[in-house]
Amino acid sequence: MATFRKRGKSIRAEVYKHGERRSATFDTMAKAREWAVVTESAILEHQNTDIIPNKTVGDAFERYARDVSPSKKGAR
Repeated sequence: MATFRKRGKSIRAEVYKHGERRSATFDTMAKAREWAVVTESAILEHQNTDIIPNKTVGDAFERYARDVSPSKKGAR
């Protein structure tokens, strides 16, 4: 089941199923409810397109060290 919270003039929808948490912000409650239903069913069907499989935080650190760090001031 989704949770809906009012944030100023927008609605924040939060879905938590099987240890997976997703959230998004919408202009209307109808859009938020529609997104929540679709997201819940996607989680239940394991059709997670938002998550990159087989990647770790260590992989991200190695890529940062390889791609970004050499262009920094203290790279020498």
